[in-house]
Amino acid sequence: MLETNFQIPPQLDFETMVNEIEKKWKVEFINSDKCIIKFQKGITFRDWGFGAFLEVRSNTAYLVTFPLSGNSMGQNKRAKAFNYSVQNLISNVKL
Repeated sequence: MLETNFQIPPQLDFETMVNEIEKKWKVEFINSDKCIIKFQKGITFRDWGFGAFLEVRSNTAYLVTFPLSGNSMGQNKRAKAFNYSVQNLISNVKL
């Protein structure tokens, strides 16, 4: 499991973030009142994928990434790459 937090642009609203995440990953749960999204990266033969829990509070995004399977070699490296992809997507949303 990997936890991180990062700043998001103040003009970026929650619904726009949800729309961008839905374009790239499978969204499992959305709570618009609490600004929470639970989503996952797809599963392939070589990679069982990762899930993510994202909560937004006052222009700060709190992201927790976790593997969908048990421990495997290289898991931390892939979790960091997935976190970076999420941060990059949210930080570069065209408004």
